[in-house]
Amino acid sequence: MSKKMFPAVIISVLSLLVLVSCNKPKQEAPVIKLNMTETAVEAAGNSLSVAFEILNPVEGVALQVAAAQDCDWVSGLVVSEGNKGTVAFTVAKNKETQTRQSELTFSYEGAQPVVFVINQSAAEELPITINVKDVQATS
Repeated sequence: MSKKMFPAVIISVLSLLVLVSCNKPKQEAPVIKLNMTETAVEAAGNSLSVAFEILNPVEGVALQVAAAQDCDWVSGLVVSEGNKGTVAFTVAKNKETQTRQSELTFSYEGAQPVVFVINQSAAEELPITINVKDVQATS
């Protein structure tokens, strides 16, 4: 190797080392994983929970869960701390004779939101009973 090429080779090698050392490995994006994506609830209502896990978590970031704004029959959301746990909630009794559906949205910084669907059965229609006690005939 000639003396004239030696500085160019050294500069090239040092430049390559600087570039490689500045590139930190990229962390994969967080992912929200649920043990199920929907549930069916009887008309009577119930207290339920869904298990979650955050893959590739980010330090200092917490899972956020929100019920649909127009839903007043899902309440008491309690989210476990940490990257693995449960979200507990209560579904109120359905007094209507129509089924209903709502959603919980799971959010985590850097992750795609995940929607959990709650389907609730309708209340049974009550039979109408007519008791005839006194019948009078008129002419």
